[in-house]
Amino acid sequence: MSEHHFASCAALAQALAQAVADALRHGVEQRGAASLAVSGGRTPLAFFEALSHQKLDWSKVSITLADERWVPQSDARSNTKLVYQHLLVNEALPARFVPLVNHATTPEAGLKQSLAALHALPLPLDVVVLRDGQKGWELSRRIDAGDNYFHDLSERWSAALRQAHNNIPRPPYGQS
Repeated sequence: MSEHHFASCAALAQALAQAVADALRHGVEQRGAASLAVSGGRTPLAFFEALSHQKLDWSKVSITLADERWVPQSDARSNTKLVYQHLLVNEALPARFVPLVNHATTPEAGLKQSLAALHALPLPLDVVVLRDGQKGWELSRRIDAGDNYFHDLSERWSAALRQAHNNIPRPPYGQS
């Protein structure tokens, strides 16, 4: 992974917004749709605002959160509120937002509804922007089947999932 240094927070926000917009454009061009997951909090607000000014076919972009608190959108701690106020404005207004929180009183009660909403996202996600507590922001991009890394990653994940599945204890059906 390469490390980049920027003269200001505004320069970082602009560079990240440009990189994310390029990846979203690529997703729209290749598949007719693109998807983005972002972390919340106050730190990404300059990035959200810079991204909201990028010109692309936002009507074909779906956005969700990588993390959220189970609070109403009206709550000051709501990441959904921040996305609506700082990202889903300007050029990005036509984007489709898929929130993680619904009207259920607890995350457990709302899980099925949240999963159903997320299931409708265009997959794989084209870009995930995560907050890394020590280094700042990390931009992850979609790995295409043509990438040299794809085959190795696919094989390792498949092997790990097979191993995890084989290690699941089997219930004692029919035993009293």
